[in-house]
Amino acid sequence: LFSVLLALCLLIAACCWTWHLKTFREKYKHIPSPPLESFFGGHFSTIKRAIDDDGHMFFLYHEWTKQYGKIWCRFLFWKAGVAILSTSGIKDMLVTNGGLYKVTNSSLTYYGNQRFTGYGGLLNHIGGEVWHKKRLALDPAFHKTYLRSLVPRINEIVHINIQDMKNYANDHSPLDVSWHMRKLAIQLIATIGYGMDFDKTVSNISMSSLLNHISDMFDGFFGAAFDPLFMYKPKNRNSINQTREAGALLRQLGHDAIAKRRLDLIIGDKTPSDLLAHSIDIQNNNPWYSDEEIVDDFVTFIVAGHETTSNTLCFVLALLARHPEVCEKA
Repeated sequence: LFSVLLALCLLIAACCWTWHLKTFREKYKHIPSPPLESFFGGHFSTIKRAIDDDGHMFFLYHEWTKQYGKIWCRFLFWKAGVAILSTSGIKDMLVTNGGLYKVTNSSLTYYGNQRFTGYGGLLNHIGGEVWHKKRLALDPAFHKTYLRSLVPRINEIVHINIQDMKNYANDHSPLDVSWHMRKLAIQLIATIGYGMDFDKTVSNISMSSLLNHISDMFDGFFGAAFDPLFMYKPKNRNSINQTREAGALLRQLGHDAIAKRRLDLIIGDKTPSDLLAHSIDIQNNNPWYSDEEIVDDFVTFIVAGHETTSNTLCFVLALLARHPEVCEKA
């Protein structure tokens, strides 16, 4: 009798789960989607095969974009993801009508109880009155007049990095251009946006260590994003812990930058009108904007900003190497 009841319960659970998946995916039926390889796994096997073959899923996503257009949907078990490669579509999702996009829970917000971008940052708290007020207050840090004033400092940072790469080349040592571009991107964002000097004020961690921590963090994020059971597998415990440690380190660097800026303001030192300055101004007039939310934005700019910036710089260098006549004109 017990076996019969157990089998009946399992059958009911399977039916309920099947019904849940079907009704959940029905919400996305108006969005083009590749054929499901498995009803329960969705596109998991297709994506995993692409990662095993190519080391990433970008070629697969490129093919899907050519077949299904600039907006398409993919499913991983009980999760759905919508890819938007249309500028107008991105604007509709992020800005128009208060923003259609809301992050309720993901590995970016909290990872194994470690806060990363949280729910208060610009990345996750999208749309609505609070988000628009924050964007309005931070806009001066992106104004062309202020950015032009930073050109000498930007040139100085770039020149130092170019000299470092020249030294590697002169010594005939292998040069990891991607690593140097990541280093450059972090230096630019941290220095210009938050007044941080990794050679002076951030003496407790080397740039190599910081980049290694960020790489560990991305490994943990991608693992959780593509494997719903990633967080529960004992073999991933080391990767999970490294990701959490990286998040804690980045958030501590953000808190240290805030504390140093407040100290500079108290003793009357000259401070730049950067992202951190405008963030503190927002906090002075809006008690809801806590230090944790400032750090949410700090982590967002450092992690997301350095990745996209460094990749762009790598592509630029690759194109210049293929077209030396452009370098000669410069």
